[in-house]
Amino acid sequence: MPIFDTDFIVTQHRILAEKHLKLTLKADLDAAEIEAIWFNFDHEAWSSRAHRVHLAFELDVNFFRGIESAQLMIRHLRVSETH
Repeated sequence: MPIFDTDFIVTQHRILAEKHLKLTLKADLDAAEIEAIWFNFDHEAWSSRAHRVHLAFELDVNFFRGIESAQLMIRHLRVSETH
């Protein structure tokens, strides 16, 4: 599966089960939001104050409660700007 990388603005974040990081992201201020998840994320790489991140990710389809949506599967994350 191809790996992509780019910068995103973090609009929301939450930690699931203390080991997965769920992000809502935008490519720029005018872009649509997209969901991303990092399973078993590196706690040292994440800051809850993150505003911009650079991601290496795979594209995926999330199936949740009968709804399909695009989702990024994070493989690597670097916080590039904080609040």
